[in-house]
Amino acid sequence: MKRRYIIIIYFAVILLVTGFIFSNSMKNLSETVNDSSMVVDIIKPIIDKIFDVEYDTIHHLIRKAAHLTEFAMLGVPLALFLLYIKKEYGITFYGFSCFYALCVAVIDEFIQSFTGRGSAVSDVIIDLTGFLIGFGITLLVSRIIKKYSK
Repeated sequence: MKRRYIIIIYFAVILLVTGFIFSNSMKNLSETVNDSSMVVDIIKPIIDKIFDVEYDTIHHLIRKAAHLTEFAMLGVPLALFLLYIKKEYGITFYGFSCFYALCVAVIDEFIQSFTGRGSAVSDVIIDLTGFLIGFGITLLVSRIIKKYSK
């Protein structure tokens, strides 16, 4: 019974993160530009102390970093879920996780094509890279914890 609740919790977290990604995709261009501009306004004075970077360059990097970050957030609960399934049932679904992330990335770009923001294959690649970073770091930290807890 306990296993079922844990699996349900993992699914719920994965679906919540997926919903968060899709909700950001549904924002129109002016909303996303406004959101990222607020971040740039905070970061640019700090960066200006070290480098002379144009506002538009920082803005572009912040927008791409948002893609990377939200998909890294998706990689963490998926990795934790797979670690749990492997521990409890001895089954690994690593390929499924990557396929799920790819589907979410493609749907994310498809949704954006209806909001006036357009879609790009390069964003799917950034999304998958973010997923792999979150997924990989979670697996690495888990392995380190397991190694040193013995």
